[in-house]
Amino acid sequence: MTDITLSLSYQPEKIEQQLGDGSNFGVKLKYTVEPQPMGTAGAYKFAEDLIREPTVVFNGDILTDLDLKTVIRQHKERKAVATIVLTPVEDPSAYGVVETEDDGACGGFWKNRSLTRALAKNINAGTYVLEPQVLDLIPRGENHSFEYGLFPRLLEDGEAFFAHIPQRTYWMDIGTPSRYLQAHHDLLANRVSRIHIKDRRGKFDAATHSTIDELSIIADECTIKPGAEIVNSVWDGVVILKRARD
Repeated sequence: MTDITLSLSYQPEKIEQQLGDGSNFGVKLKYTVEPQPMGTAGAYKFAEDLIREPTVVFNGDILTDLDLKTVIRQHKERKAVATIVLTPVEDPSAYGVVETEDDGACGGFWKNRSLTRALAKNINAGTYVLEPQVLDLIPRGENHSFEYGLFPRLLEDGEAFFAHIPQRTYWMDIGTPSRYLQAHHDLLANRVSRIHIKDRRGKFDAATHSTIDELSIIADECTIKPGAEIVNSVWDGVVILKRARD
Protein backbone atom coordinates (compact mmCIF):
# COMPACT_ATOMS: atom_id res chain seq x y z
CA MET A 1 0.00 0.00 0.00
CA THR A 2 1.40 3.35 -1.05
CA ASP A 3 -1.63 5.68 -0.98
CA ILE A 4 -2.34 6.82 2.58
CA THR A 5 -4.86 9.36 3.84
CA LEU A 6 -4.59 10.80 7.33
CA SER A 7 -7.83 12.08 8.83
CA LEU A 8 -6.83 14.84 11.22
CA SER A 9 -8.50 17.12 13.72
CA TYR A 10 -6.23 18.47 16.47
CA GLN A 11 -3.23 20.56 15.32
CA PRO A 12 -3.17 19.05 11.82
CA GLU A 13 -0.51 21.46 10.56
CA LYS A 14 2.08 19.99 12.95
CA ILE A 15 1.49 16.46 11.68
CA GLU A 16 1.66 17.54 8.04
CA GLN A 17 4.83 19.50 8.76
CA GLN A 18 6.47 16.37 10.18
CA LEU A 19 5.37 13.90 7.49
CA GLY A 20 5.05 16.05 4.36
CA ASP A 21 3.83 14.36 1.20
CA GLY A 22 5.20 10.97 2.28
CA SER A 23 7.96 10.86 -0.34
CA ASN A 24 10.62 10.38 2.37
CA PHE A 25 8.85 7.13 3.30
CA GLY A 26 8.12 5.84 -0.20
CA VAL A 27 4.38 6.56 0.00
CA LYS A 28 1.87 9.19 -1.08
CA LEU A 29 0.29 11.02 1.84
CA LYS A 30 -2.94 12.98 1.65
CA TYR A 31 -4.71 14.79 4.46
CA THR A 32 -8.29 15.54 5.42
CA VAL A 33 -9.09 17.85 8.33
CA GLU A 34 -12.40 17.30 10.10
CA PRO A 35 -14.37 20.53 10.73
CA GLN A 36 -15.43 18.97 14.05
CA PRO A 37 -14.88 15.50 15.56
CA MET A 38 -16.68 13.11 13.22
CA GLY A 39 -16.31 9.84 15.16
CA THR A 40 -14.45 6.80 13.91
CA ALA A 41 -16.75 5.99 10.99
CA GLY A 42 -17.56 9.64 10.36
CA ALA A 43 -13.88 10.35 9.72
CA TYR A 44 -13.80 7.51 7.19
CA LYS A 45 -16.89 8.93 5.49
CA PHE A 46 -15.38 12.42 5.49
CA ALA A 47 -12.51 11.09 3.36
CA GLU A 48 -14.97 9.48 0.92
CA ASP A 49 -13.86 11.55 -2.07
CA LEU A 50 -10.36 10.05 -1.76
CA ILE A 51 -11.56 6.43 -1.50
CA ARG A 52 -12.16 4.39 -4.65
CA GLU A 53 -11.11 0.89 -3.66
CA PRO A 54 -10.92 -1.47 -0.67
CA THR A 55 -9.33 0.41 2.20
CA VAL A 56 -7.44 -0.55 5.34
CA VAL A 57 -8.51 1.69 8.23
CA PHE A 58 -6.37 2.14 11.36
CA ASN A 59 -6.94 3.73 14.72
CA GLY A 60 -4.12 6.20 15.24
CA ASP A 61 -3.41 5.27 18.88
CA ILE A 62 -2.47 1.63 18.25
CA LEU A 63 1.04 0.18 18.04
CA THR A 64 1.11 -3.24 16.38
CA ASP A 65 3.26 -5.48 14.18
CA LEU A 66 0.19 -6.96 12.49
CA ASP A 67 0.80 -8.89 9.24
CA LEU A 68 -1.46 -6.89 6.93
CA LYS A 69 -0.78 -9.08 3.92
CA THR A 70 -2.41 -12.04 5.69
CA VAL A 71 -5.39 -9.93 6.80
CA ILE A 72 -6.05 -8.66 3.27
CA ARG A 73 -5.65 -12.11 1.75
CA GLN A 74 -8.19 -13.60 4.15
CA HIS A 75 -10.57 -10.69 3.50
CA LYS A 76 -10.46 -11.45 -0.24
CA GLU A 77 -10.77 -15.23 0.20
CA ARG A 78 -13.92 -14.79 2.27
CA LYS A 79 -15.34 -12.23 -0.19
CA ALA A 80 -15.99 -10.06 2.84
CA VAL A 81 -17.59 -6.65 2.77
CA ALA A 82 -15.79 -5.81 6.01
CA THR A 83 -13.09 -7.46 8.11
CA ILE A 84 -12.29 -6.44 11.67
CA VAL A 85 -9.01 -7.42 13.31
CA LEU A 86 -9.33 -8.66 16.91
CA THR A 87 -6.79 -9.16 19.65
CA PRO A 88 -7.06 -11.10 22.93
CA VAL A 89 -6.58 -9.21 26.21
CA GLU A 90 -6.54 -10.45 29.77
CA ASP A 91 -9.27 -8.08 30.99
CA PRO A 92 -11.59 -6.95 28.19
CA SER A 93 -13.99 -5.08 30.49
CA ALA A 94 -12.48 -1.71 29.59
CA TYR A 95 -13.04 -2.38 25.90
CA GLY A 96 -15.90 -4.83 25.38
CA VAL A 97 -15.56 -8.00 23.34
CA VAL A 98 -16.42 -9.12 19.84
CA GLU A 99 -18.19 -12.45 19.53
CA THR A 100 -17.34 -14.65 16.53
CA GLU A 101 -18.86 -17.71 14.89
CA ASP A 102 -16.98 -20.91 14.02
CA ASP A 103 -16.41 -19.72 10.45
CA GLY A 104 -14.95 -16.41 11.63
CA ALA A 105 -18.08 -14.34 11.02
CA CYS A 106 -18.80 -11.60 13.54
CA GLY A 107 -21.66 -12.44 15.84
CA GLY A 108 -22.01 -9.37 18.05
CA PHE A 109 -20.37 -6.61 20.06
CA TRP A 110 -20.62 -6.61 23.86
CA LYS A 111 -19.73 -3.73 26.15
CA ASN A 112 -21.39 -4.80 29.40
CA ARG A 113 -18.75 -5.65 32.02
CA SER A 114 -20.51 -8.75 33.33
CA LEU A 115 -20.88 -10.16 29.83
CA THR A 116 -17.25 -9.57 28.91
CA ARG A 117 -16.05 -11.89 31.65
CA ALA A 118 -18.27 -14.72 30.44
CA LEU A 119 -17.54 -14.40 26.73
CA ALA A 120 -14.36 -14.63 24.69
CA LYS A 121 -11.63 -12.09 25.38
CA ASN A 122 -11.09 -10.89 21.83
CA ILE A 123 -11.49 -7.14 21.49
CA ASN A 124 -11.55 -4.73 18.58
CA ALA A 125 -7.90 -4.15 17.64
CA GLY A 126 -8.64 -0.95 15.69
CA THR A 127 -7.80 -2.23 12.19
CA TYR A 128 -10.40 -2.86 9.49
CA VAL A 129 -10.49 -3.80 5.81
CA LEU A 130 -13.54 -2.22 4.19
CA GLU A 131 -15.05 -2.43 0.75
CA PRO A 132 -16.08 0.98 -0.62
CA GLN A 133 -19.82 0.13 -0.62
CA VAL A 134 -19.93 0.35 3.17
CA LEU A 135 -19.54 4.11 2.76
CA ASP A 136 -23.18 4.17 1.62
CA LEU A 137 -24.22 3.00 5.10
CA ILE A 138 -22.56 5.93 6.90
CA PRO A 139 -24.46 9.23 7.08
CA ARG A 140 -22.66 12.22 5.59
CA GLY A 141 -21.68 15.12 7.82
CA GLU A 142 -22.54 13.40 11.10
CA ASN A 143 -20.58 12.02 14.02
CA HIS A 144 -20.77 8.26 13.46
CA SER A 145 -19.10 5.26 15.06
CA PHE A 146 -17.79 2.01 13.60
CA GLU A 147 -18.50 0.14 16.83
CA TYR A 148 -22.00 1.43 17.56
CA GLY A 149 -23.15 2.52 14.11
CA LEU A 150 -21.67 0.81 11.06
CA PHE A 151 -20.80 -2.61 12.46
CA PRO A 152 -24.20 -3.31 14.05
CA ARG A 153 -25.77 -2.22 10.75
CA LEU A 154 -23.64 -4.73 8.84
CA LEU A 155 -24.78 -7.49 11.22
CA GLU A 156 -28.40 -6.40 10.93
CA ASP A 157 -28.23 -6.42 7.12
CA GLY A 158 -26.57 -9.84 7.05
CA GLU A 159 -23.50 -8.60 5.21
CA ALA A 160 -20.31 -10.67 4.90
CA PHE A 161 -18.65 -9.27 8.01
CA PHE A 162 -15.73 -11.33 9.30
CA ALA A 163 -13.10 -11.19 12.03
CA HIS A 164 -9.39 -11.83 11.69
CA ILE A 165 -7.66 -13.05 14.86
CA PRO A 166 -3.87 -13.06 14.35
CA GLN A 167 -1.51 -15.31 16.26
CA ARG A 168 1.46 -14.02 18.27
CA THR A 169 0.98 -10.40 17.25
CA TYR A 170 2.12 -7.45 19.33
CA TRP A 171 -0.68 -5.00 20.13
CA MET A 172 -0.73 -1.99 22.44
CA ASP A 173 -3.33 0.74 22.91
CA ILE A 174 -1.06 3.72 23.62
CA GLY A 175 -3.92 6.05 24.60
CA THR A 176 -2.74 6.58 28.20
CA PRO A 177 0.64 7.83 29.49
CA SER A 178 1.44 4.51 31.20
CA ARG A 179 0.77 2.45 28.07
CA TYR A 180 2.62 4.98 25.91
CA LEU A 181 5.65 4.55 28.18
CA GLN A 182 5.27 0.76 28.08
CA ALA A 183 5.29 0.87 24.28
CA HIS A 184 8.70 2.59 24.37
CA HIS A 185 10.06 -0.03 26.77
CA ASP A 186 8.78 -2.73 24.42
CA LEU A 187 10.45 -1.08 21.43
CA LEU A 188 13.74 -0.84 23.31
CA ALA A 189 13.49 -4.53 24.22
CA ASN A 190 12.76 -5.53 20.59
CA ARG A 191 9.38 -6.98 21.55
CA VAL A 192 7.74 -5.46 18.46
CA SER A 193 8.72 -7.61 15.49
CA ARG A 194 9.65 -5.83 12.24
CA ILE A 195 11.01 -2.92 14.31
CA HIS A 196 14.52 -3.65 15.52
CA ILE A 197 16.74 -0.88 16.86
CA LYS A 198 20.30 -1.67 15.82
CA ASP A 199 22.29 1.56 16.16
CA ARG A 200 22.03 2.42 19.88
CA ARG A 201 25.24 4.37 20.36
CA GLY A 202 26.16 7.81 19.02
CA LYS A 203 29.28 9.87 19.68
CA PHE A 204 29.50 10.63 23.40
CA ASP A 205 31.91 10.73 26.33
CA ALA A 206 31.56 8.10 29.05
CA ALA A 207 33.73 7.66 32.11
CA THR A 208 35.48 4.33 32.51
CA HIS A 209 33.54 3.52 35.67
CA SER A 210 30.09 4.28 34.25
CA THR A 211 27.65 1.53 33.23
CA ILE A 212 25.30 1.47 30.23
CA ASP A 213 23.03 -1.50 29.60
CA GLU A 214 22.73 -2.87 26.08
CA LEU A 215 19.09 -1.79 25.65
CA SER A 216 19.66 1.91 26.26
CA ILE A 217 20.16 4.42 23.46
CA ILE A 218 22.85 7.06 23.97
CA ALA A 219 22.89 9.58 21.15
CA ASP A 220 25.41 12.29 20.30
CA GLU A 221 26.86 14.91 22.64
CA CYS A 222 26.16 13.08 25.89
CA THR A 223 28.54 13.12 28.85
CA ILE A 224 28.34 10.32 31.41
CA LYS A 225 30.25 10.87 34.64
CA PRO A 226 31.97 8.20 36.79
CA GLY A 227 29.69 5.84 38.67
CA ALA A 228 26.63 6.70 36.60
CA GLU A 229 24.37 3.80 35.68
CA ILE A 230 22.10 3.95 32.62
CA VAL A 231 19.30 1.38 32.50
CA ASN A 232 16.64 1.07 29.78
CA SER A 233 16.82 4.76 28.86
CA VAL A 234 17.17 7.08 25.87
CA TRP A 235 19.41 10.13 26.07
CA ASP A 236 20.52 12.82 23.62
CA GLY A 237 22.73 15.83 24.41
CA VAL A 238 22.63 15.49 28.22
CA VAL A 239 25.07 15.24 31.13
CA ILE A 240 24.58 12.32 33.54
CA LEU A 241 26.17 13.24 36.86
CA LYS A 242 28.35 11.11 39.12
CA ARG A 243 26.66 8.05 40.64
CA ALA A 244 23.32 8.94 39.03
CA ARG A 245 21.05 6.07 38.07
CA ASP A 246 18.46 6.34 35.32
